[in-house]
Amino acid sequence: MEKANQALVQFFERKSWLGHVLFWLMWWIVQSLLMRKEDDFFFYLTKNFAMVSLQVFLVYLNLFILIPKILLSGKRL
Repeated sequence: MEKANQALVQFFERKSWLGHVLFWLMWWIVQSLLMRKEDDFFFYLTKNFAMVSLQVFLVYLNLFILIPKILLSGKRL
């Protein structure tokens, strides 16, 4: 768990979070454009927000907690 915390601290110290934020914003917009069936883009933008938020949560859960704790420590499920 200590390695995960160090990785998280280094992540924000390098300010690479801006690239991540821009990536997720673009992902959200592209997903909303692909889902829309009519011209009401803002409806799909708000509808898609919960799904993209869940994806962001799961990606960073894997990246900072599950991978360092399970995979990098050599443990098996």
